[in-house]
Amino acid sequence: MIDKESKLTTTVAAITNAYLKTPEAYARVKVCESCDKYLERAKICAVCKCFIPVKSRLRYAKCPEDKWEKPVDGTSS
Repeated sequence: MIDKESKLTTTVAAITNAYLKTPEAYARVKVCESCDKYLERAKICAVCKCFIPVKSRLRYAKCPEDKWEKPVDGTSS
């Protein structure tokens, strides 16, 4: 039983760690909103075609124009 709980805890931590905190994601969205490649009505990037409100939350996602700051590390989700 403990082994299953340990695996579950590890899995939940890994999933949670894949997402950024709201302030970090908001900062990414602001960068996108100031970019000429951002399609405001659709909220997508014209270069990668990603939906920015979702992509901005993903820790390991990258801006195709290299405009986002790199997340600090994998421990602050």
